[in-house]
Amino acid sequence: MAKKLTQISFLFVFATLLVVIGHSDITLDYKKLWIFKWVYTFHMPLFFFLSGFLFFYTNPREKLSGLCRKRFLWKKVKRLLLPYWFVSSVIFVIKARFIDTSQMQHPLSFEWGTYFDMLFFAPVGFMWFLPTLFVIFLLFVSIKGLVVNNYIQRGG
Repeated sequence: MAKKLTQISFLFVFATLLVVIGHSDITLDYKKLWIFKWVYTFHMPLFFFLSGFLFFYTNPREKLSGLCRKRFLWKKVKRLLLPYWFVSSVIFVIKARFIDTSQMQHPLSFEWGTYFDMLFFAPVGFMWFLPTLFVIFLLFVSIKGLVVNNYIQRGG
């Protein structure tokens, strides 16, 4: 089993490197290069697959059957949404107060409406995966009873 975890760890590091490569615009025409196109074909699906695999590996079926939904969701709020909120808020203040809108790809104004729009509908570019992962866990908790109690006999 240790060899399998080593391979998963390697894949996790590989996926993380792919995310870094995918987000490093090293040239002006980076999005036209083969490496950009290759990385974007699978790097985020691989990252989410590994996250799900590790979640189920560390939470065996017996443990999931007694899962308290409120406690589980609160844990995910603390691990995913609070860091998302904090980092997004800091970036929002810096962008809205200190950067000229002509230099922004997505201009922001220092207003509550713009702030809430950024948090709920247009996350800071590299932060989108945290609320997305939270929504996936929310969906999991919603259908957990069906999966754990074997109401779903087959599925993907």
